Amino acid sequence: MTVTRFSIKKPVVLMYPPLEQAFDEYEDLEKSYNAVVLKIDAKNRQELIHDLKNKYKDYTINIVATSGPLYHHYGKFDREIIDLLPDLKAVCHNGAGYDPVDIDYLVQKNIPLSNVVGINDASTADTNLFLILATMRNYFLGNKNIKANKWRSGLPIGNNPKDKTLGILGMGGIGKDVNRRCKVLGFEKIIYYRRNQLPSEEEEGAEFVSLDQLLAQSDIISINLPLNASTHHFLDREQFEKMKDGVILVNTARGAVVNEVSLMEYLKNGKVKSYGSDVWENEPWHINEELIKMENVVATPHMGTWAKEVIYDYEAFQVKNIKHFIQHGKVLTIVPEQQQNF
Repeated sequence: MTVTRFSIKKPVVLMYPPLEQAFDEYEDLEKSYNAVVLKIDAKNRQELIHDLKNKYKDYTINIVATSGPLYHHYGKFDREIIDLLPDLKAVCHNGAGYDPVDIDYLVQKNIPLSNVVGINDASTADTNLFLILATMRNYFLGNKNIKANKWRSGLPIGNNPKDKTLGILGMGGIGKDVNRRCKVLGFEKIIYYRRNQLPSEEEEGAEFVSLDQLLAQSDIISINLPLNASTHHFLDREQFEKMKDGVILVNTARGAVVNEVSLMEYLKNGKVKSYGSDVWENEPWHINEELIKMENVVATPHMGTWAKEVIYDYEAFQVKNIKHFIQHGKVLTIVPEQQQNF
């Protein structure tokens, strides 16, 4: 079946690696939509730039399929790369967070950016729940003890959710799923902060509070904010000082939402009892080794979406965005910064 195309007569898609699961979907993109899919095989940014100037110079690349891991090998999808793609019409990102992409320059160039919305919420919330329990009960230290034949020798006694307040910082899709999972654990209260209060039916029992109230009242703070210019180092010394003594922090958002250097100071003096994080400011190659090796830090290597089902759904939805743009000239899920423009 050949699909009628309204936006692009001859689609050429430049695809960032890796492709893990949705092989059939990309094959259908080539067959049914008559698309050319160019799979990047450069080893680093310098090779990618060379290939764009030489290997791909005769292709009219009009769609780029970006991925979360692109930053690890190729740096940011930014002005330098975008300017080498004069026929670019759309960028379809494989992931919910799109900080590896220069959204400001795409806005300036009037090029739409899509992301994958909602698919990662449950899986990331599962990781969030795991980190909450692991930090409260010191399970990682217990695991370390038993493997060293120490049983519970020197193992700090943990805490249950009873009589505790959980604060959710950022109540989007993931924050809502964290709330649903944690309601059954027996927290005394669950509170949340975001720019605007949710409708009561979406709060599901959580209480809307100000940022200062959340910092002052929470025994455990779940960090679920997107990373952008306004949330970079959102939690720094000023915010740590407003928190309860012995607060527990859990982060499945982005590492740079927290100032990790300041955090270490408060982990050392006990103001922050423990930190459970799946995300790191300079992951994966330059994470703060001193931080992740601290006894009161539970560290995982960005596993919130590291599940076959999520990876497949991410990739398949990315293809849906590409197909929709080819047919209709617009993506299915435009990012918030561009919702008024497209």
